Amino acid sequence: LCHMVKLNPRAPINALAQLCEALVSWQAPPPPELNELIRQILHGYKASIPAEQWQQFMASLHEGVSARLVERYQL
Repeated sequence: LCHMVKLNPRAPINALAQLCEALVSWQAPPPPELNELIRQILHGYKASIPAEQWQQFMASLHEGVSARLVERYQL
């Protein structure tokens, strides 16, 4: 899934919230290599969205999702 998103990052843009929820749904962090790949993908989305819109997006996520994204992927 991560490799598909990296090849076509626009594909899941309409479901970015659901993608983020899925990525943080693991109780423990994924293996280091996968964790880094996910971090790169998420930072790519963050870099491609204006800062104000990114903040609005993060605020719109279900409770706990944005906190886990910040904690796990330094968003």
